Parts: sequence; C-alpha cells; structure tokens
Amino acid sequence: MKKKTIAGLLIIVLLVSVSSLGFAATFTDVEGHMAADYINEMADRGIISGYGDGTFLPDANVQRCEYAKMLTGVANLPVSDGNATPFADVNVDEWYYPYIRAVQPYLNGYTENGTMYFHPEEYATREDVTVALMKALRYDLSSYYYIENLLVDKFVDYESVSPHNRPYIAAAVDKGYITGNTDGTFRGKDPITRAEISIILCRAFPPSVEIVAGLDPNNTDENNAVNPKLTAFFLDVGQGDSAFIELSDGKTLLIDAGTKSAGEKIINFIRGRGHSHLDYVIATHPHADHIGSMDQVLSAFSVGALYMPEASADSQTYQRMMKVIDEKQIPVFTPIPLQTAFISGMQTGVFLSPAPQFFTDLNNQSAVLKLTYQNTAYLFCGDAEEAAEIQMLSFGSMLDSDVLKVGHHGSSTSSSEAFLAAVTPIYSVISCGRANSYGHPSDQTLMRLAAIGSQVFRTDLQGTITIASDGSGFETAAER
Repeated sequence: MKKKTIAGLLIIVLLVSVSSLGFAATFTDVEGHMAADYINEMADRGIISGYGDGTFLPDANVQRCEYAKMLTGVANLPVSDGNATPFADVNVDEWYYPYIRAVQPYLNGYTENGTMYFHPEEYATREDVTVALMKALRYDLSSYYYIENLLVDKFVDYESVSPHNRPYIAAAVDKGYITGNTDGTFRGKDPITRAEISIILCRAFPPSVEIVAGLDPNNTDENNAVNPKLTAFFLDVGQGDSAFIELSDGKTLLIDAGTKSAGEKIINFIRGRGHSHLDYVIATHPHADHIGSMDQVLSAFSVGALYMPEASADSQTYQRMMKVIDEKQIPVFTPIPLQTAFISGMQTGVFLSPAPQFFTDLNNQSAVLKLTYQNTAYLFCGDAEEAAEIQMLSFGSMLDSDVLKVGHHGSSTSSSEAFLAAVTPIYSVISCGRANSYGHPSDQTLMRLAAIGSQVFRTDLQGTITIASDGSGFETAAER
C-alpha cells in the first residue's frame, strides 16, 4: 500500500499559514493568499520581487531564468560576469546571464543536435526546481541510493520522475521543502508557480538560519574522514588509468580501474586506506585499459552510484563489468554535460563531457569530471581527444582547473593548445606504462604542457602520484 501521508497534504502542509513570520501584505494581489507570509518574507529579503503596478501574480508560472536569479540570491551563489556562455540561447548581454552561469552546476541545460541550450524563458518545472535546490544545499543523498523503486511509497506517478533525479526529490520531500498533490501525484514536469517557489525557498532557507553559501543549514554531521583533505591518488596501474579520491568529508570516489592485471593492486590500495565502500564510481569509457578490472573492484566493494556513458563495447571486459553491475544491482547513471554528479560536503563533481552522441569514437565518449573543493579544482579527462576538447571549450572559465589528469595518457591527439590554455593547470598528471608500445606521452604534449608552465607528474617514471588539497593549496608526493 502506498503511503499518501505527505502527498495528501499539499494544501494543509505546503500552503499552511505561517503567521509567525508576521509580515503585512505588500502586494495588491497577495493579501489573503495562503502563501502571503512566505511571499512577503522572500520579498523582504530581496529574493523575489513584484511588478511595477504593485502586483505579485502569485499563481503565474516561473521562468527558468527567473528561478536562476532567485536561487542565486537565496543560496548566496557566487556571480561572475564573464564573457563566454556554454548555451547557444543565452547571450552574455542578457540580464539573466550572470545568474544562469552561477546556477550551471545545479540547474541543467539541454543538449539538442550537438548544441547546448538553457531555454531561459521556458517555465521551470517542479522537478527542475527541486533538484537544483537540493544541489545548491549540497545535501548528502548517499542514503537514498540503496532504496529500490525510490518514491514508490510517496507518489503514484513516481515513474515519471527521471531516475537520476529521484534521490533529490525524495530528500526534498523528507525535509518538507516540497510535497505532492492531493491525488497522490508529484507531477514533476508541471510548471511551478511564484507562490509555490516562495514557499519552497523559504522552507529551505528559513529566516532564522544564517545561510553559508552552498551548505545545507540542517546538516550537522561530523567529519569522520580518514584524511581531512581532498586527496587524489593517481594510481600506477601501468598502461591504463585509475584514480582514487578521498573527499574531505570521508566519501570516496574511484575513476576508472586500469587493466585486468591491476585489479588486486587497486583493491588492496583502497582497503589499505581503510575503506570498504565506494560512494561514487566513474567508468569513463569502455576501453580495457580503463575498465579492465572494474568487475573485480565492483565485486570487492559496496557501491553507492556508478556513472558511465551510454557507449558500450563488444568485449569480454565490458560484459564482465555489466554482469557484476546487474548482479549487485548497482545504481547506474549516464553523465551528460553540465550534470552534477554529486555534491558531498564542500566538494562538487560536475560532468563536462561526454559530448553529444554524434561522437562515434569511444575516446571522445569519455566522461570528463571537474571536481571542485572550495577554491581548488581537479579535471579528469579520461581519454577525451581534441574533438571533445573543442566541444568543452564552449564552457569557458568552467574548464579552469589547478590539477589536470591529462587526456589519453598524454597522446598527441589530446591536450590541444586551446584546451590547455583554458584549463591552465598548475599540475598535470600523465598515467601511462613504462616503455609502452604507444609512445605515451608524446613529445608534442609534453612541450605544450611545458609551454604553459604546468608541473608534470608521470606514473611511468614516478609511480603513484598524490595531490592533496586543503581547499586553498596543494601538497604533492610521488611513490613507486
């Protein structure tokens, strides 16, 4: 039997009067409205505004650009003027440009025929608003990844909610930020009204709580991390790729798993660090030097979420990995550009690639992740080559990163001059095998990295590379 306790309280709970806020109506069409106190509270804080004729239009729908401004203001997101836009329909001269750039990691755009769009003047949907809100709050969703048929006990139309968005919706409902309708539905694709958005934002960012940018004001969990810094280990797995990252809040991230022969080394390293669980795993693309031992690793640890592109391979390596994923029922998500992979403590992982599906080359289907921690950033490029790099250049300053996991083992087909000029890495890590038959890394790539003044680390020469961040600076080490 489905629970409808929450879903049936749309009017009673979501629009309950909050006379404790005590604001007098300031708009001619708001007095007497069930959301009046919320509306006036958010207006008083400068988050929303009315119109020149004194009206607020509480039942009008909210455009995506309007929500971008509201969320930027209430969550105190940093605004950058900039001079580049990744969206074909967002001009830098538009009033909403700075706000859309500010919410990029939280409010996704759309990929259509190889071009990125934001659709700024379309209506924001209930699903849009809720997901972006929980991302901006950096809410920990890890406990929701293990629930089968998530939302089935909350909404009769739960299947209409995108699977990768269900954890955000479930968490928001549990926190009381949003509810369903009296008929037991959520209707995530429906537009949201100005009254509803006032209620949701006021509940998520109450006036009695001092909001710190990007933090969940209700999250008081202690940090029990093995290492209080964000520490990235670029593992020496020969001619392959594997990076294991300890986030500052104790969560773990694995990007790729080298060749089949690297499985034992990767597993022992992670266990040696005191971990038995992987919160996030990324299989950048289905080449054997990146997923060769992924089946072994997935079998050895419990996994919260696995990200992998839609690209597949006709290989036993790929089939072994998929078999373990199916047997363990690991949640799998498909990365898309500007999609937030996770928000964990002060860390945010955002995908910048794979580019649209017209790329037939598996290297250019690599999932590229930008991982930020306070004022520092890492960029993990998989085997992305110049075609994918050109696509990512449309993201402008979002590419700027301190640490670069160099694409395709330092091949000459990756790390183009324009791409490196946009990333401007202080440190660059090349993962490759000693005296490998591919000639990685290429002299051209090494010269391009030298030209921008990046310090280069190589696993073939120095073994496992460690680059740790405290949020403002780095410590590096190499150990064979």
